[in-house]
Amino acid sequence: MQFHSYLSNTISIFLSVNNNQVNQNEDELISSNDEYVQLKLYNKIYNQNMLYTNQDIKYLSSQISIDFREQQLRNIYKEKQKEKEPEIEQNQVKSILRNTIQIIPQSVLFDKKLKNISRDVDFSIEGFLYKKSPHFLQGFQLRFCILQDCKLSYFRLNDQQIIEQNPYGVLNFDVQTYDLEEKKNNYGEVSEFTLSPVGCSKLFIFKADSDYYTNQWALKVHQQLILSKGKKKLLTHLTKGYRFWRNDTFSFQQVFDQADDGDILLFRGKDIVCKGIQLFTKGQFDHVAILFRNGGVPKVLEAVQDGVGFFEWQAMKSKNWYKLYEKVIIRKLKIQRTPSMRQKLLSFIQISLGAEYSFNLNKMFMEVSAIRPNNPQNEGEKRTYFCSELVAKALKEMEVIKTEKSSTQFYPSSFEQGNRIFDEVFTQEYNVDFVQ
Repeated sequence: MQFHSYLSNTISIFLSVNNNQVNQNEDELISSNDEYVQLKLYNKIYNQNMLYTNQDIKYLSSQISIDFREQQLRNIYKEKQKEKEPEIEQNQVKSILRNTIQIIPQSVLFDKKLKNISRDVDFSIEGFLYKKSPHFLQGFQLRFCILQDCKLSYFRLNDQQIIEQNPYGVLNFDVQTYDLEEKKNNYGEVSEFTLSPVGCSKLFIFKADSDYYTNQWALKVHQQLILSKGKKKLLTHLTKGYRFWRNDTFSFQQVFDQADDGDILLFRGKDIVCKGIQLFTKGQFDHVAILFRNGGVPKVLEAVQDGVGFFEWQAMKSKNWYKLYEKVIIRKLKIQRTPSMRQKLLSFIQISLGAEYSFNLNKMFMEVSAIRPNNPQNEGEKRTYFCSELVAKALKEMEVIKTEKSSTQFYPSSFEQGNRIFDEVFTQEYNVDFVQ
């Protein structure tokens, strides 16, 4: 049995839904049009060899992404109901805030003054600190740290002891509430300080070469915590995400405002099929898509099991699709986009919409691209795609990446931070916050 047949069967079984048994309460979470549910989109196009106008193709292709995720939402809805967490009572909130105030250093006696200080005041500091590893045998490890704009970022050093370009962790006090605890020596100086995100058991323990410098860092951290949004309002929703501290954050609205042609999205799904893909590809993510703007609206082009389609970015929030994922990442193109690049991407999108999904062993072992100037694709052939193949091909068409390596050799993990090919042209990973 071919790999893609096995994968398709597994996914179809996992995503099967009995529409007659959908609970009426589901309407509160999922707004679905009857016409959408009744469409059996793409298979009809190919099986019946019907002729469609470009407008029809675009409409039906957009339905591929919509129906795919609506089915996923229906599948997990009942599980979501079972896992619904009790809301934090008001007295619990007061208790947490009270505890936060109690553990602030007694040596800092100007809280009231700080509340009236503008965030424009420079409380930044940078330098080397030792961070305690969560792994017992590794102990403290040297990290280069930057405290700025209510955000503590720390960077690893590579084998040549050079600071890496992208942060290894970002503690953003504006999107997550943190508690600060201090360990002091006999002279009252801070010898070690701990930042703990409210809502989970994760601890970030730091110290400097001397207690004097550790004390300076702790003071600056305290000042920035007081000025942060996480101090003014209890923020804990990020703790439900996968390793939320690894990345800085983009809000949902920021993505809407700033997303541009060629930016990519990485998705970490929750279901067993997604976990299998993560394991097979040895990565954190199981799906990748590419963004483009059309009429001023950001849209997402992707290949899913029903074929190649697109959806508008707003649907991630309005239809609650973000709840399907443990984490959604955006990486923005660093290079300047030319009119030619934009036109090439648009042309590729028009040709690709409606193509079938395929992931098989032949593709896995195709190391060099079979479609080159001296070996063009036959116009009569209908090319198939899986998600990362589609994105890699789109970036090749835009000439963002230039390689003869086959697009089939790119997996979702290929687009993660740490791959030199993509780190040169894309920014660091930003975690998308759909709540703030």
